[in-house]
Amino acid sequence: MQKFYYYTLPATAFVFSAIAAYQFFGKRTTASIQPPAPQPGFGAVLEQTPTEPEASLPTPQPEITPPISVAIARPVTGSEKASIFQRVVDQQASLGLCLDNDNLAANLDDAAIYQQGEDRYLVSVLCFMAAYQGAYEFVYVDGETITHSRLALAGFPSFDPETSVLSNGYKFNGAGTCLEDSKYYWDGYSLRLVSASLIDGVPNGCADLGVRSPSADYLITSEGVGPARLGMTFRELKAQLPAAATFEVVPLGVDLPTGWQVNLYGAAQFVVAFDGDSGENLPGDQEKISWIMVDNPSYRTAAGVGPGTLLAEAIAAYGPATLSYSTENESRELIQFADSPFNDDQKSRLFFRSNQWTLSDYAGIYPDRQVSYQTTTQYADHAAIGSIWLTQD
Repeated sequence: MQKFYYYTLPATAFVFSAIAAYQFFGKRTTASIQPPAPQPGFGAVLEQTPTEPEASLPTPQPEITPPISVAIARPVTGSEKASIFQRVVDQQASLGLCLDNDNLAANLDDAAIYQQGEDRYLVSVLCFMAAYQGAYEFVYVDGETITHSRLALAGFPSFDPETSVLSNGYKFNGAGTCLEDSKYYWDGYSLRLVSASLIDGVPNGCADLGVRSPSADYLITSEGVGPARLGMTFRELKAQLPAAATFEVVPLGVDLPTGWQVNLYGAAQFVVAFDGDSGENLPGDQEKISWIMVDNPSYRTAAGVGPGTLLAEAIAAYGPATLSYSTENESRELIQFADSPFNDDQKSRLFFRSNQWTLSDYAGIYPDRQVSYQTTTQYADHAAIGSIWLTQD
């Protein structure tokens, strides 16, 4: 069972309405206001300079993804759809769903519901429409249990029941000079990020809008992610967040401390873990952040690499990649780049996790599955960064 803490945080230097909060924690969730131009000194705009691979380490070419067996989802319609949607609407407040919509029940016709398995459903909810795209949030229904996915998208998402892939195109402005194309895989239980790419609607459209290099609010560095910093106390973190932020317990792994996911207006921002590891109780104010995990594509490094970045694009920034996993470590697939960022930092460690368990069990293509530890430089065409992890050394 998910556990939520709706925590009133101190006021910050930012004033947040519902829409402004979308802007603060992810431009891709802004449906009605064009993103502001980058502010001088507020996240410097950096040019992405591809790193030439060493001659002895040829860049591997993407392999064609082999066919895999996926569960086919069933579109839900008619009275069954109306009944499930009403159950979701009845729990709108407790879910923290579409909090700016006081008449969510009226959006039944714009909702989409899909079923996998006996009693598991994915519900796409339109929160509101703006001038040129909508704001959507997604809910899981598993029997009697209803949970928010903590995924919020602006655009016009579409779900392919044949592949269980949710696709979305988000326009950063009405003219469509820059778009974000993102894909998520629904395994019947949760939506997992497959990829997120910026696409120029016109030549240099994304660079001219300043979205290829993140501002300080979305920047991943050796010290932290956005407003969260390694070594920062829980009290200090709360002081940096808007009052609408909430904390939710999430598992990080059997050998890792309890994670606390920071949510804002329907969207997960990042996950932090503390040195005290207080379990499902909120951390003490003086407990310090020891881990940060982010799988929200809004957050990226100065080179524009982040969750959802296709591996081929990340290689252009950080050099050849080696993928590996160990069956003795929950088969977590890691990516190591030849010129990995923050290599010179002695105070923290950086881990790139792949988008495994989406379109295939692994992003890498491994020659021998009989050995417990696997490594490869070959990868599937859909291979991408699934999440980025930071911890103190």
